[in-house]
Amino acid sequence: MTILLFMALVISSFDTFLAFEFGFTVRLAIVLLAPMAAIGLLQALIAPAHPLLWPVLIVACIHLLFVLNAISFVRGIAYALQFFFYVGLLFWASNHFKKPEQATLLYGMYALSFVIFAVWMLIHYGLEYDELRPDRRFGWPRAFFFSFEPSYLATYISVFLGLFTVLTLITRSNLRRFFYAFSALLSAATLLIAASRMGLLVIPIAAALPAVLLLLFIKNRRYRCQLGLATGATMLLAVALVSLTAGKIDYQAKFEQAFAGVFVNISGTRTVRINGALDTLEVALQNPVLGHGYGDIPYQIAAINGKELTNLAEVESQQGFNITAEGLAALGIPTFSLFLFFIARLLIRPALNAWHAASSLNTHQMWALALAVGLVFQLFLLQFNQNIFRIYVWLHIMVLVVAIQHSQSLQKLYIPNFIRQWTKS
Repeated sequence: MTILLFMALVISSFDTFLAFEFGFTVRLAIVLLAPMAAIGLLQALIAPAHPLLWPVLIVACIHLLFVLNAISFVRGIAYALQFFFYVGLLFWASNHFKKPEQATLLYGMYALSFVIFAVWMLIHYGLEYDELRPDRRFGWPRAFFFSFEPSYLATYISVFLGLFTVLTLITRSNLRRFFYAFSALLSAATLLIAASRMGLLVIPIAAALPAVLLLLFIKNRRYRCQLGLATGATMLLAVALVSLTAGKIDYQAKFEQAFAGVFVNISGTRTVRINGALDTLEVALQNPVLGHGYGDIPYQIAAINGKELTNLAEVESQQGFNITAEGLAALGIPTFSLFLFFIARLLIRPALNAWHAASSLNTHQMWALALAVGLVFQLFLLQFNQNIFRIYVWLHIMVLVVAIQHSQSLQKLYIPNFIRQWTKS
């Protein structure tokens, strides 16, 4: 199963390649992961798992009940089964990677899978232009690389920029630091050629990570000094580069051309996304307690606009935007709050462990913190695109769950007891 998982990790972002149509799309990555998800669902019934996972299993069960509140029963069931598929994957990983060396192997597989993907993408970009739009708003064609659009590709890549940037900063091994830095540069390069405007915003955010880590987590004075000098040198280099090229490149014109419709001359894509998110919120407000299920959101949006969907093309045209609005519409406020509780623990637990351990993080704590930062990047971009059920999102959560599972239990923290109990395994 290790080989199947590694193959799925490499191709998890593919939408148009190694995907088969049977009236609906079946991606090869899903087929490869199916045995693990099935075993995980069985384990959820008969085997113990990390307590972190029980909230998301409860949410999946409630989501299945909300199919009864849907206009399209068939589509609702399909999305409910997809939800259980990913939950099963989490339970399988929690039980399968119980030993620390197994977890370390998973981290290596995850890192290597992206490096293979990124190199493959760069070679493909250099040799093939069949899947590149003539859109050259940044001066170069935008890469799709078997994704539906550049923004989907950027959502997949962004998580690794955060992941590898953090690992580069906090690892002690020079050899690993070199590999992580190289991988972070690969992430930035692939984000640039994907040229998703929201994806590009992640790059300066990643550049600010050293300062954030310096202020919040690094207590060792020598390491703070080294990290501070490295951060300052990087900022000076960036300012010098922009200053030296300002005479040849009109940065203001480039910015206005690239982000037209988003930050300047607001129209187009920004209006579409905002209106889509507002329509999705309207669905949620009409029934704030009982959700309609993720599969029924297009039908509910059409209903509030006085339309009736009769074919797949019409359904796709009414997709919701913004995963927060979708979550409220699909799950209702109470159930969505439980789902947010699950996500919050994924993010807060690694941060608290890192704050407590400071400069003495073990391997699992380092990976948990880096994976949590990567998830923040991904959730940020998902606010501008629909569908939390992207394969790579749940694979990333899977690796994060394993890392948290192997992190040292919280000891004495200068935080309220109720927070300590909440974050305790």
